[in-house]
Amino acid sequence: MTGSWRFILPLFLVTCLLPAGIRGIPAPAPGAVRMGPPAPPARSTAFPTPTRGAALAPYSFSPRWDNKQQGVFVLSLCRDLRGCTWVGTAAYPKPDDGGVWRYDPAAPEDRRWTRFTVQNGLVDNNGYAFATDALNRTWVGSLNHGVSVFNGEVWKNYDILTGPSGSRVFAIATCPTDHDVWIATESGLTRYSLRKDTWSYYNRPQLPSDQTNALAFNKVGDLFMGTQCDGIAIGRAADGYRRWTMVKGPDQAPNTPGGSGLPTNLINSLAVSPGTGTVYAGTTTGLARSEDNGRTWRYLRGADWRSKVLGLYHGPKPGDFDTHGHILQEDDIQSVSAGDDGILWIGYRWMGYDAIDELSGRVLKSGNVGRVRSILPSGHLGALVGRYGAGVQVIPWAAVRGVNGPGPAVAPVTSPAPLPHPAAPPTDTDLEAFLPRSGSASDKVDMPVYFGEDC
Repeated sequence: MTGSWRFILPLFLVTCLLPAGIRGIPAPAPGAVRMGPPAPPARSTAFPTPTRGAALAPYSFSPRWDNKQQGVFVLSLCRDLRGCTWVGTAAYPKPDDGGVWRYDPAAPEDRRWTRFTVQNGLVDNNGYAFATDALNRTWVGSLNHGVSVFNGEVWKNYDILTGPSGSRVFAIATCPTDHDVWIATESGLTRYSLRKDTWSYYNRPQLPSDQTNALAFNKVGDLFMGTQCDGIAIGRAADGYRRWTMVKGPDQAPNTPGGSGLPTNLINSLAVSPGTGTVYAGTTTGLARSEDNGRTWRYLRGADWRSKVLGLYHGPKPGDFDTHGHILQEDDIQSVSAGDDGILWIGYRWMGYDAIDELSGRVLKSGNVGRVRSILPSGHLGALVGRYGAGVQVIPWAAVRGVNGPGPAVAPVTSPAPLPHPAAPPTDTDLEAFLPRSGSASDKVDMPVYFGEDC
């Protein structure tokens, strides 16, 4: 049996291969999903004790989503520093549908939900991506108009000339070390410096790919960029993101339910565990994880992998289809989120969600609630599940862990921060530097060239 199959062996078999000093690890409970080899003995298997920060604003968790009034096509979820929850919806089926919603737990109960649309200053009614920066400004990525930024009082919009290098925003993330805001578009990455109040851009050939679906940072500021068809690019904070390392998967889906490396180059979602530092990648061909900051990876596929390999000329042998129950619900993972409570949330394209204990691999809760687009871990209170076509579902923490927990840490209310200054239009020097990427000198013609365009 090859090494790749050890990824899905039941724990009692793996334990027989371990040194005596590691054999004290308990066997997984029924329904456990093994995500790789057992953790090293130095890692504690105790569940972290929920804690709260001192002198924090009060927090309550009782959002109720009304599908009829608020819509069913949920695209993204976010929580700001004040503990407000943001929900991005699609402008569908009518252009004036959708918009973004804010749930303020400190407001009177009948006014906790507020809707923002183009009438309120939003650039369009599609909230495709969210992030909150260190000044508690909320960044919203649109369908094809760049980003909108809200400072608590007013919105300001930034398009391809005044902000990001592209119009379609796929993901937004904030760096935990310098608090810069990174935006993934169809034309590479845009970085907004919080300290300098300036914008900078990363395109090919700096990046191995311009087409990005997902962004995630680890604690030291390393950036993981999940591309649409080129695997994962990793930029290290230590060298100022000058060099990018590519992690590639196979061009053809593997014939095994688990193994080493990435299972594909099609990356849908990324997350870094606050507790363990493990990097998770949700792909169209299962879940991959790395415990060494992206240097090595292992993957686990979904139950539908069997139907995808049946009949292949070089497919697996009949006996290889027994995975001993260690399998995910589905291959196509649309969302992956890791909270500070030690729970990994996986959202599937069609099969709902799983909540998995990171350390034991035990499935704590599953819900076949349809197409899950986004999941927001809510501290020690559970999670919000954003479903495309079915609205928002609230999963209480007691339903996952069996006990209630304290609310997440939230910051006190402060005065609104100034909005970012617009980016300066590209200079002639910028355009000359970009031109070699779109053709040789002999290819120059008298036509406009758009800075940042993926030519």
